[in-house]
Amino acid sequence: MVEAHLGLTPEQERQLFHDLNNLTKKIEASQVHHFDNSNPVNVFIKEVLEDGGTLTASIGDKDMPNWHDDPGTITRKDLIAINAVLFLNKTNVRSATPADVESKEPLATRFWENVSRQSHFGKQGAKQKTVLAQPVVLKALAKLVYDFGFSRSPDVSNLETLFERLATVDFSHTNPLWRCYELSDEDREKSFPGLRGYLPSSEGANRDLGAFNSTDGVMRFGAKHNDIFPILGDMIRYMLKLPSRHQALLI
Repeated sequence: MVEAHLGLTPEQERQLFHDLNNLTKKIEASQVHHFDNSNPVNVFIKEVLEDGGTLTASIGDKDMPNWHDDPGTITRKDLIAINAVLFLNKTNVRSATPADVESKEPLATRFWENVSRQSHFGKQGAKQKTVLAQPVVLKALAKLVYDFGFSRSPDVSNLETLFERLATVDFSHTNPLWRCYELSDEDREKSFPGLRGYLPSSEGANRDLGAFNSTDGVMRFGAKHNDIFPILGDMIRYMLKLPSRHQALLI
């Protein structure tokens, strides 16, 4: 598109320069991905998850900050971020190649089929009923699938355990494990024997995973997903008795 502005005074030209460069409305990230057919991960989302019907949750373009009005949707930008972890173990999909996706598509499809079968996922009010509706928890699961299925040391047995026993994981907001960092080291070990061997060291680190609202009984994980989802993955490993990624810490 080309614009021509004729007959402007120098002052009006300066104002136009400001308006065009500072007041331009940004396009929603989800809407950008909706029109993008060049990235293979995005194509996987469209053809397999959306059009193929693998994903039971509908895909939205905007976040739903008021969980009371949550229709059970998941945004396209969150799907991109979750699949970036699933396919590439990265925070974005810019480096994805068709070969990356084609070789991993069957297992990635199975991952989303399992997620879609979990209680409340994709249903009305999902975010108030299960923490699994929060993207950071899905990133944690995606990381586990990547580690067991696509890493340099894959483990088919542990991957099968993850899929077969996923429905036994307590994804309720009231699961006390999500708030284990609120306890002292001694109390945490009493409440969750052996958990210390699964969690990373807290020395010099901020382990604020989020906040539990006792009024409505909802656990909201924080916005720093890259810091939080690996720890949530450790907790899921603990609940399913899968090997710790911190083997050196095990007693």
